Amino acid sequence: MDSSDGAVTLQWPTPDTNIELQQASDPAFQHPLTRYTGPDPGSVITGLPEGQHYFRLRQVNTPAPSGPWSAPLEVRVEFMNRGRLILLLSLGAIVVLLTVGTIVTGHYRTRREP
Repeated sequence: MDSSDGAVTLQWPTPDTNIELQQASDPAFQHPLTRYTGPDPGSVITGLPEGQHYFRLRQVNTPAPSGPWSAPLEVRVEFMNRGRLILLLSLGAIVVLLTVGTIVTGHYRTRREP
């Protein structure tokens, strides 16, 4: 799964059960972060930095032992190329300046006409 804005929507089928959702930066989940625990069937995660992110979930049965972890889901976050971004912002700024210049020029020309 890919994300170009650092946001991902995750959904899972868990009727009437609690789940635990974890995130890690490696597929082995050496240092996982629990992102959610509860009964909701999905979660929206935003603010992810560029790079690879891994998610997994399991059913949490209290007080019985929790279920096995799901297979990891890999999410790759890749923002727009910075060179392309600078080019597009520069072109936008030129268009804005030309538009404002045209409006100002037209305003002064119409003020001088009788």
